[in-house]
Amino acid sequence: MADDLTVLPTQPQERLRLDLADLRSQPLLEVTSIIGSRHKSEYKQVALGGSFLFLLTSENRVLRHRFGVVHGSVSLAVDRDDVTPAPPHHEFLNAIFPCRQSGDCLVVSKEEDTLYVSAGGSACVVLQKLHGFHVVSALWLDWRTQKKLVALGTKQGNVLEIAFSDTGAAPRDLQILRLLDLESAVAITSLAYEPFSGTPSLGCVFMATCNGLYFLIGASTSADNKSLTGLFSKYKDNPTVLRNALSAAPSPGESCFLQLFERADGTAESFVFLSGTVVMFSSIPEEPETEGSCIVEIRSLPLPNYMKTPPQGCCISAHYIYLLYQDRLLVFSRFTLQLVSSTLLSFTGCYYRGISYDSDLNSLLVWSNQVFTIQLEGEARLHWTLLMEQGKFEEALAACRLHAPRYLPKAKALYADALVQAGDLEKAVDFYIDSDKQVEDVVAVLGTGRLGPLKRYLEACYDRLEGEKTVQRQVMAQMLLALLLVSRAPQADIQVLFRKCTVALDFATTTQALQKAARLPELVLFCREKHAFYFLFRHYLNGLDYMQALDTLPKCNTEEIAAALADTAQIFVQTAAGMFFRALIRMFHDHLALTLPPIIPAIRATPEAHLNTAAAFLQEFIEKHSCKDQEVHNCYLYHLTRLRDLRNIELYLSKQGAAYQKSLKFDFDTEFAVALLREKQLNGPLIRLLAYLFRFREAVDCALQNQELSLAEQTAAQPYTLARKLSAEMEKVSILSQSKVRELAFLFPPPVLHQFLSQTPQRKDLKAVEDLYKALSKDLWLLIAAWHSLHSDSTALLALPSKCSLLTFPEIAPFLPVSVPFGLIKEQVKETLRKYSEEIQGYKDDTKRCIAEAAQIKRERQRKENECIQGDVTQPCTICSRPMNRESAFLFPCLHAFHESCLLLFYEAGFSSPLATLIRGLAARGKAAETLQERKEIKRELVETLATECCFCSEAYVDTVHQALADDQTEMQGWSLAVSRKG
Repeated sequence: MADDLTVLPTQPQERLRLDLADLRSQPLLEVTSIIGSRHKSEYKQVALGGSFLFLLTSENRVLRHRFGVVHGSVSLAVDRDDVTPAPPHHEFLNAIFPCRQSGDCLVVSKEEDTLYVSAGGSACVVLQKLHGFHVVSALWLDWRTQKKLVALGTKQGNVLEIAFSDTGAAPRDLQILRLLDLESAVAITSLAYEPFSGTPSLGCVFMATCNGLYFLIGASTSADNKSLTGLFSKYKDNPTVLRNALSAAPSPGESCFLQLFERADGTAESFVFLSGTVVMFSSIPEEPETEGSCIVEIRSLPLPNYMKTPPQGCCISAHYIYLLYQDRLLVFSRFTLQLVSSTLLSFTGCYYRGISYDSDLNSLLVWSNQVFTIQLEGEARLHWTLLMEQGKFEEALAACRLHAPRYLPKAKALYADALVQAGDLEKAVDFYIDSDKQVEDVVAVLGTGRLGPLKRYLEACYDRLEGEKTVQRQVMAQMLLALLLVSRAPQADIQVLFRKCTVALDFATTTQALQKAARLPELVLFCREKHAFYFLFRHYLNGLDYMQALDTLPKCNTEEIAAALADTAQIFVQTAAGMFFRALIRMFHDHLALTLPPIIPAIRATPEAHLNTAAAFLQEFIEKHSCKDQEVHNCYLYHLTRLRDLRNIELYLSKQGAAYQKSLKFDFDTEFAVALLREKQLNGPLIRLLAYLFRFREAVDCALQNQELSLAEQTAAQPYTLARKLSAEMEKVSILSQSKVRELAFLFPPPVLHQFLSQTPQRKDLKAVEDLYKALSKDLWLLIAAWHSLHSDSTALLALPSKCSLLTFPEIAPFLPVSVPFGLIKEQVKETLRKYSEEIQGYKDDTKRCIAEAAQIKRERQRKENECIQGDVTQPCTICSRPMNRESAFLFPCLHAFHESCLLLFYEAGFSSPLATLIRGLAARGKAAETLQERKEIKRELVETLATECCFCSEAYVDTVHQALADDQTEMQGWSLAVSRKG
């Protein structure tokens, strides 16, 4: 890739100083909370022991608070304990020495010769009153077991070891051992112990005095015995060795202070030593070999000139050294020993007495008449900035990586800027990648030089972006593309970018950039990578490359293909019809959702030279897709007529006719097809189509007009064929149903079919359809006969009856010309007369049979009249003697007459017979009937029952009379018939 070799501008050194100054301008310290209540007097000493905060007040009291850390702030329990030594010991207290781990506390009186102990935070009791020794420092050696072990430093330069057991009300089993006496007998103000790992194990005791710091190294105490006896053995009686273990202070003062800084694992890492106004700092090796190697280097802090008074205290943290004055706190970097912050403490307007650093809280404790917590903010921020400002970039990065990793991206950005200023762009890219510098700023810096480093930087940034950062990836990919285009990179490089960043490259922006740069091959590659085939199709189309456009179009999705075909089908049909139809076959095979109607207008406009291809495509489309769209079928039929392809037209119409029997409709527009075939004068297909449409008369007329006699005869025979099919189907049917009508729907003309589908026809209706077909077929044959007569074709006329069984010679005789020879029609006349004779004789036989049947009917009628009774309407009712014409009445052959109401009363009076029981039941049902229709039906049934027989002449009634006579013998004898005897 070609690079732009522009000259790098020089970056001013002040930019680095400004960045560092801006970083150091942020606050380092922040007061987060105030712990402990405010007292009238000041706190003399504050110390942490276990989870307790011990406070020694100037009022001679020792207070204990339980503390905790909640969300970064120190919180104390509401209740506090007063562990001040109990009476009768009313001595003033001088110092407290709590155990940092267990919470036990050692209290020293003001005379420094009386020790009090508070085991487990209980009230202090007298431990021992020392005579001649004044304790000024203490070191808890063993606190885990019941046996407590404490090392004491005295004002006379002695080191004592006290062992006691924490049982009962007061400590017992007290043992005091004198370990060491300093030669100069200076006060031992601080004691510290550090065990070293390794074999053999070593330990080091640090003793701070106003003359300097002692480093006493010896065999380390074991896990079972924490005593310092063995460690001090070689120093106890050897002044020379003891003097060699002293690191003298530059200017001895009246007081001194020592603090060790411990790592997370509990081992000491460094210390700070305060002697008068001189503050010294040193690191502790992991495993010293000799006494001299224990101290790597002691360096004095460069205190400001205005600080003339000694500090109130000092402490050390992971990165800083803190000096407390009466109203000010100075902060020094542990790594550069430079002053990084000077903060005026004006919390309460009082002077401060002490300071302590707690690694668990990561806070400073300062106190006067209150205890303040100072939270360390950005502790790991400033120590590396001084190295960076001095140009020690590698050292600054190492310090930042070790002690302030969260500022490492910022440090790398500053280092990369310096490398750019020095002209080392390749190395600067390595640091810019991991820096916090904005991409836009890096591009602005690298873009003024060679483009190779800038490309490598952008590629690295793109690779490091996570997948969900879509916007950033898009921006980065576009910048890479712009860089390649500006540098006129070869196609291979751009193709690699496409494969790598296809997802991230915005399609519209990328294609616009490639077109603007006239990189058309790359544009095609990008569209293929993106599967943007529709855009590629438009690109080829605009370039009039129809072959490539048609080759690309099938790769688009269905919606894009549909839109493209709707817009460009007319162009392809006119310019590349053959190729277009072949592509259409592929597209409709791969995209089943595509529809053909939108491009039918374009296909209709196919040039003459490609009609065969268009018709073949439409035929294949219709068959493969089972297309039923009317526009497609109309277009297909249109192309067939333009080609005058009679074979395919006949085949197509045959298929449509067969399909009509199932669906009762044609896929094409019938009127359009008729008009089209008539316009193209395709008589054969036209006649067949008219026959399929049940327009037989029109079809026969068309055939005769065009001298198509065979087609006319075939068409004329079709109605009679339909009639025979209908008759044959009806013979198979016992019950005519609507489903059967639908099954035979193709046999009915459309008007009749519509009527039959709306109402189930009867057999007589179907018989009427058969008769209609027969009559229609006969009329059509007569049309043919008339055509033969017009052409004086007597032979053809005489042959018509043999072709159609519906025609007879008398029916075609009127069409014969007058000049026809009789010999030609002699046989037909004779046959006709014979048939007439047979018909006349048949009529005569039918007449004789009808006369005989009429006579028989007359005789039967006379007999029935003789059986009938002629009664007078004024005849009275047999029961009530009133005339019969007054109401409904019955007249029986026995000449008994009854009114209907009288007859009902007679049967209801209790006459017992099956008929009477039936009549009474019908009468009761009639009265209980609810609807009018039910009452009418019961009335009719009742009348028919009453008219069955005469109530007086029935056998049941006669039996009642016989029974009555049987009961009265006298009456019975009166009715008996006497037999006459002649002498």
